[in-house]
Amino acid sequence: MLFFVFGSLGSGKSTLLRRLRGDMPDMALVDADVPRAAVSKVERQRQLQERLEAISRGPQADVLYAGQSPLGELLACPVATEFAGIAPCLLDCGDTIRIQRVRSRGWRNDTSELDLLRWAAWMRLHAANPQHDQSVLIEGGAPELRWERWNRWRRGDARWQVTVFDNSYDDEAETIRRFLTWIESRRRLLADGRLPLVAGWDRGPGPAAHS
Repeated sequence: MLFFVFGSLGSGKSTLLRRLRGDMPDMALVDADVPRAAVSKVERQRQLQERLEAISRGPQADVLYAGQSPLGELLACPVATEFAGIAPCLLDCGDTIRIQRVRSRGWRNDTSELDLLRWAAWMRLHAANPQHDQSVLIEGGAPELRWERWNRWRRGDARWQVTVFDNSYDDEAETIRRFLTWIESRRRLLADGRLPLVAGWDRGPGPAAHS
């Protein structure tokens, strides 16, 4: 099963993974959000596909993947249909908190602060509605990606169900507790056959949405 965590820089993804390393011995953790020079849209999408291909060839264990690629890019990757289940999550925080974190950590990144905030705002709307400004991903994107798998889905489609964690003010222990609870709830949904994004999700609607 793939647990897919996305969010703009500063939302706390890398911190979350570092804290989880001792708590999730049965899960592979992939941090794709190490600050670095900005990459193009095509490069970001192809890097995601390459990492997912490597994951799919690896041991058959649950994987927690964290990065800045949003759900639409994941679902469009050719290899995305090979996972038994997918559980997406947006890790978010307020704009002021995000900028404070980025500045305090001294990250060197080619993306401006304003663009970071714009990307975060777009992700919030994307998480709620698959129809929101798809051109951000599709226009000029990697031609091998399969956008037609989801680009006609409407808001409320059971397969487009993104859990949102606002990581603005919780202490780390509380964030970890909430996240572990979410992971176990998604594992139960998969075991019960009620997880929306299960094998075959690209061929039709899955089970009804669950909170």
